[in-house]
Amino acid sequence: MFVIDIIGIDMKRFFILIQLTLALFLASCSNEVVTTTNDEYSADLNNAIQATSQIINTIYANAQTDAQQLEQIYTDSAAIRLLLQKFISKNRFAEEYGFLDEKGVLRYIEPPKYYSFQGSDFGNDKSVKELISTKKVMVSKFYKLVENYLASVIMVPVVKNNTFAGACDLAIRPDVILREVIAPIEKSKGIQIWVMEKGGKMLYDFDSVEIGTNALTYSIDKGYTSLTAAVTLMDSLESGSTSYNYTDENNIYLSKKCYWKTYSYFGIPWRFIWCKRLN
Repeated sequence: MFVIDIIGIDMKRFFILIQLTLALFLASCSNEVVTTTNDEYSADLNNAIQATSQIINTIYANAQTDAQQLEQIYTDSAAIRLLLQKFISKNRFAEEYGFLDEKGVLRYIEPPKYYSFQGSDFGNDKSVKELISTKKVMVSKFYKLVENYLASVIMVPVVKNNTFAGACDLAIRPDVILREVIAPIEKSKGIQIWVMEKGGKMLYDFDSVEIGTNALTYSIDKGYTSLTAAVTLMDSLESGSTSYNYTDENNIYLSKKCYWKTYSYFGIPWRFIWCKRLN
């Protein structure tokens, strides 16, 4: 049973939600929405997920190694600067890399184009407060940084004698990583793979304009009831298959078949969605 709260929702969205409720009910009754082992899509998704995981695990492992080194040099400004520069030079998917001091102030950052942010105080930021108090790794979802680009931030604490002494502050751009991994698959197979965070935030799409938008709210606003039902289903299940259709802004009728699997980004579900046109 679906319950809809219509408080604060305009009538257009209300009727769209009524249609969505019906579409979701029909989708839940369909035998089409099942986990499948089709070799074509499964290999593409597995390859994309494995390659993404390898890149991120490598960057994270390097940051962990640096955090251990910083236990010994966290008061040496020249040594810290050199460590940050080395990290940036060997990790091409790291957009920026900095050192937060024990109070949450960004003391050093690389590369040079971000030097203007040195001295920024993030001590009152909720995640930094939690980092300082728990001395545990903190990882953000995909959001726009003060530097004005979309990223995910990984903060690895530096702990000296059980005391928080600072942190490695790493920003990566998932869309850049995912494009490197997925674009060659799309080109060679003639398919599309898009990636969204649980909740609908678009991490990657071949159309870069879509990155950072929310697939759920976008489809509702456009009145794409079938697409909204499909995205809602993808968001709720770790894997499966479905299809959707809609008429785009150029009045072209599109029908697509989709399969998806999930990659856990530090506990944050990323849905990798394989799509192929049926018409």
